[in-house]
Amino acid sequence: MMKKKPVISIITPVYNTSKYLIKCIQSIINQSFFEWELILVNDGSADDSLNICVKFSQEHDNIKVFSQENRGVSAARNLGMLNAVGKYLCFIDSDDWVDKDYLITFLKSTEENAMVVQDYKKILDNEIKVVEHVNGYHNIQFSLPKDLNLIIKEYRYTQGYLFNKIFERELIVNNSLVFVDSITMGEDEIFYQKYLQLIGKLKFVGADHYNYVERKNSLTTKHAKFESEFLYCLECNKFYHYILKNDSSVDNVKFFQDKFSRNFNHILRTIIYWSDYPKKERILFLKKMHYSYKDSFQFLKPDTILKKIDYFLFKAKLFRLLDSILVFKKKIINL
Repeated sequence: MMKKKPVISIITPVYNTSKYLIKCIQSIINQSFFEWELILVNDGSADDSLNICVKFSQEHDNIKVFSQENRGVSAARNLGMLNAVGKYLCFIDSDDWVDKDYLITFLKSTEENAMVVQDYKKILDNEIKVVEHVNGYHNIQFSLPKDLNLIIKEYRYTQGYLFNKIFERELIVNNSLVFVDSITMGEDEIFYQKYLQLIGKLKFVGADHYNYVERKNSLTTKHAKFESEFLYCLECNKFYHYILKNDSSVDNVKFFQDKFSRNFNHILRTIIYWSDYPKKERILFLKKMHYSYKDSFQFLKPDTILKKIDYFLFKAKLFRLLDSILVFKKKIINL
């Protein structure tokens, strides 16, 4: 007899989370909806995480384990998606946990070409206390791409997180959508932005069955490498262009001028303040940045005299002078 395919594939990257992993997996096993598979991807853990994963897979036929050398969460998620067979995909972090109705809540509201978004509870590390219910939208839906600008303007209500959303696997496969493993922070947000361009509706429900634990000293509090920051900003810029293509109203253009400018200023600061590149490499990055921003110059609106100088030098390709000025600013700040 052919084994029935799972409705939902849950993908959980695992990296040195043995302290929390059992609670996470057990919360999935306890779901009120049973037609799921759990894909655990061990990303080169050095603790007991792999042994825990294997033990659960031996006890449950619908739990699969895959291992890879430490390549990061994006590569782990891509491996999970490659081996998933469910109609839908969910992503659960290995140091969080879910309430028993997490999956069924998605399925009660899902429909073709739509994404369902749950609220979620944010919990402080070592404190079993809800800090906030993060979403603001409950039992409301938006049409895409028409309402996309509204969603982004109220960004705190949607978030780039994956764990409170459900995805159609066929849409992902047919559009070759993967996580960019060279982006080490914000990779989930970029994936979410690209997925929004494939669907026609975004639905918010009032349930909050995901428990997101914000831990001290977590990876999300650390700076990413400059190359990652650079690629992240460029991907966001592509998304902003997509939104403006669908709505170029004056208010919308003004809003995204600020977005483009923030990204631009962030990259400039990152080159000088967060990187340890020698001058020659910084100049090369500025040249690369100039090429990547060629379609975005019209949206760069400096709000101070110093930024106007930076923008002018950048547009004029006076990269060495710009670099010298930025380095000088850094020295003054550090005095």
